[in-house]
Amino acid sequence: MKSNRLHFFSVLVVCACAGEPFRAVSQSEDAAAPGLATLPVQHELGPPTFSAVERSELAFARKGQSQVAAIEAATGRVLSTTVVGDVVLDLAREGDRLLVATSSDALESSTVRAFRIGESSLVAAAESAPLGSGARLFPFQPHTLVLTEDMAVTWSVLDADLAQIPPSKALVRPSGLALGRDGGETHLLALATTGFEKGQYFDTLVGARFDAGWTFEYASVPAAGRPSSRLARAEGRDEVYLVRKLADAWAIEIGELPGAEPAVPKSFRTAIVPGALGRIEAVEVDANREVLLVLLSRAASTGALALISLRDEVEPQLLPLAAPVESSDWFTRTLALFESGRVLAASVSGVEAFELTGSAAAPVLALDADFDGDGLAAPVVSAGAQHGQE
Repeated sequence: MKSNRLHFFSVLVVCACAGEPFRAVSQSEDAAAPGLATLPVQHELGPPTFSAVERSELAFARKGQSQVAAIEAATGRVLSTTVVGDVVLDLAREGDRLLVATSSDALESSTVRAFRIGESSLVAAAESAPLGSGARLFPFQPHTLVLTEDMAVTWSVLDADLAQIPPSKALVRPSGLALGRDGGETHLLALATTGFEKGQYFDTLVGARFDAGWTFEYASVPAAGRPSSRLARAEGRDEVYLVRKLADAWAIEIGELPGAEPAVPKSFRTAIVPGALGRIEAVEVDANREVLLVLLSRAASTGALALISLRDEVEPQLLPLAAPVESSDWFTRTLALFESGRVLAASVSGVEAFELTGSAAAPVLALDADFDGDGLAAPVVSAGAQHGQE
């Protein structure tokens, strides 16, 4: 393995909550931080509160081009919406803050904003300087990783106040990202699917650490046929799973990476899921039920959600969505798993809900036909514990 210095460039945007027409608020614990008067916050739907919903069952999703909606995960009911910029690019939860990346209509630059998730609303807390285009976010405490794409993919870091920590680094476009811990140190594991050498395709694993500067380690995993590959990690667990499949095959391969380290898995387990054609777009792990949830895009067909047990004796399940799922070479926030077993999946026409029940020996995945997610879109994130992050 080899190491070299990493430099970063960041983008971060966060959203505020909605309700009645915008009005001034008194300086209380829910008041916006000083110096944020220029934030494009516009309340549109009421009441402007989500205090009646448990934090573990609260979610945020894009609504339209420029709004972020706070929704009740159990029903899809929109509790409030907030206009946060011209175009919403990405959302990420970081502790008690929601980070939002936005762009101008021309998509020439990005901005990152942080909002504190209060008891009843989102409260503006910080704003970054303009960054490169197409920003995507990944909390990497005590920092935030921001990836932008102009001539190349640029990795950057923002501090807690959303100030950029120079320099930035041109690196891979990750189809998966996961956090790991080594003692008290947090490190990052990234997956890129573009490796090619001597006529053979590879998945490239990149380990990144920060200690007064960045260092990288690399590992190449043979990937015949260039499958779609993603990373998945359950919160509070050390194991990271490398999950991959070929678009025209039912087989889904699962390899385990102990400690979120860039290393070739000792072996891959293959699960045959009848009907599971298409590319992998997102993967979530339910550690209690020992299952993976795999969201598939299937070209012109509707998307599908597969349940794959980590136990050999449990049969997989496959449930279709009502609409296609957008395909991306980036890591995506099209799938969100809640502590209750609630699952939200974003398609091109809305957000659909599923319920994961049962035990590790007999898990059950079922569609919630009563959920109303029309008009909502990715990115979708939980306001509570976020799988794969801590």
